[in-house]
Amino acid sequence: MKLPEFSVNRRVTVTMLTVLVVILGLVAFSMLGFEMLPDLDYPTISIVTYYPGSSSQDVEEVVTKPLETAIAGVKNIKNLKSESMENISLILVEFVWGTNLDFAAQDLRDAIDISLDYLPDDANRPMVVKFNLAEMPVIYYGVTGMENTFQLKKILEDEIEPKLKHLDGVASIMMMGGDEPQKQIIIDKVKLEQNGISIDDVVHVVGAQNLNMSAGYVNEGIDEYMIRSLGQFKSTEEIANTPISVSKSGKVIYVKDIARVEDGFKEVRYDIRTNGKPTVMLWISKESGANTLEVSKIVKSELEKILTTLPEDINFVEIFDQGEIVSRITAKTGNTVIYG
Repeated sequence: MKLPEFSVNRRVTVTMLTVLVVILGLVAFSMLGFEMLPDLDYPTISIVTYYPGSSSQDVEEVVTKPLETAIAGVKNIKNLKSESMENISLILVEFVWGTNLDFAAQDLRDAIDISLDYLPDDANRPMVVKFNLAEMPVIYYGVTGMENTFQLKKILEDEIEPKLKHLDGVASIMMMGGDEPQKQIIIDKVKLEQNGISIDDVVHVVGAQNLNMSAGYVNEGIDEYMIRSLGQFKSTEEIANTPISVSKSGKVIYVKDIARVEDGFKEVRYDIRTNGKPTVMLWISKESGANTLEVSKIVKSELEKILTTLPEDINFVEIFDQGEIVSRITAKTGNTVIYG
């Protein structure tokens, strides 16, 4: 029996099969994972090195060039680009398509380890970072409020981050911005010269005493105890009362005799603002394979609950949401299916 003849003679059966296929299609569609971008591993790896207090020229000469030389022999490199900026070296390594990036990243790390002796002591260890679209944050928030961004960031770390991290589908919470506390020594140049002390003397003495050190182990029977010397400063008073030198007359000269010690914040070399207000950026990333739309809904629902427990002046401004984009695309796709 031919298909047209079967369809005419078995109309009820064909109708039931058609309805079944439609239902199964709808069920399958509802179970699909929604993503704004495909899960692709672009064959690009970044090498980021932080070298504080250096100019772009210094970064290029003593960080970027030695690293480029070290990694040049890694297999399957297609292109190598670098950018040296103030305090930061950035190298983009592009591999040929099909290269296993896990193995490539390990080869880069091995090559970098060999060159570490040629880098400045003050330079941080180079970071090898793989680029993956799936690791892009699902939602960006600009958070404003409080007297300063240090207090704001502390609330986000203590109250927001732990609660959002435990949600289904949430992989990580990242923050950018916010003042960082710093104990500052403001030197009085006149007093420094009167006492015959140099800036280097102050830096050396304060740095040498601001350390926690191991002093070995003590065995007592079957127990072993580690002994530590705790010298790290905990307050401005401890810094102010640190002896720096001894004058010719035998008087001990303390930090407080030549400087003012106070609590402050680290120097900020960038400015993040939302609607003209100082901001802490909050980035929320999802787990691999998690549904972007569902994660977005869960995070927003939880934030609404959390906001009721926070100070009234804290405001979350949504800057970007992949869930909204996926929702619009899905709605348009549905309309296309229905109306053609």
